[in-house]
Amino acid sequence: MIPGKYAIVLTHNRPELLQRCVAAIGPQVDLTVIIDNASEPAVEAGSFTYPNVVVREPQQPPNLSRLWNVGLVLLDWWTQSQNWDVALLCDDAIVHQGWFQETAHCMREHDCVAASTHSALPVQSPIIKTEPDHDIYNRMCPWAFILRGEVGLRADEDLKWWWGDTHMDFSARKAGGMVIAPGPVVPNEKMGEFTNIYAHLGEQAGRDGETFAAKWNGRPW
Repeated sequence: MIPGKYAIVLTHNRPELLQRCVAAIGPQVDLTVIIDNASEPAVEAGSFTYPNVVVREPQQPPNLSRLWNVGLVLLDWWTQSQNWDVALLCDDAIVHQGWFQETAHCMREHDCVAASTHSALPVQSPIIKTEPDHDIYNRMCPWAFILRGEVGLRADEDLKWWWGDTHMDFSARKAGGMVIAPGPVVPNEKMGEFTNIYAHLGEQAGRDGETFAAKWNGRPW
């Protein structure tokens, strides 16, 4: 059976970038779920060419892990596919043509439950991780990755701003494996923007580091 193909995009007050993000991932999936976290003006589903659903989540300060889970739970309920793949994207991540198919194929070919391309430099051969480690360079790309939906991985809502992606990466390794697939790097055009602008988010990042360390017996980097 061919897996269903979906995407979840988190967004807040970045209408131009969101348009580019959805235009890039939209033709590669069956449906894009846009989680609009208190954007003003609100995101409208009719603004996009490709099939999409917009979920308005007004909570501020944001809990990114909860926002991911809203999308994952919605798709788990909605999909009719026994097997399904879902991309988790930030609104400033513009994927290249064929990214979803290539990355998801690599994930299933190697029987992993999460996958991304490299976050810094393209790799020529898959890098498979099945245990947590201290290798910050070869970790799952935080702003653009794919999960094997039927496995049921969820984000940890105790990690509200930072470290949630690393928790997902490590959880995927424990659940069957995470693979870094060959292919171009997905650019992250506004990396760290909100953390640098808003002091309370920087403080939350520090608390998240402590929470992560308590859950995983220390921080890996």
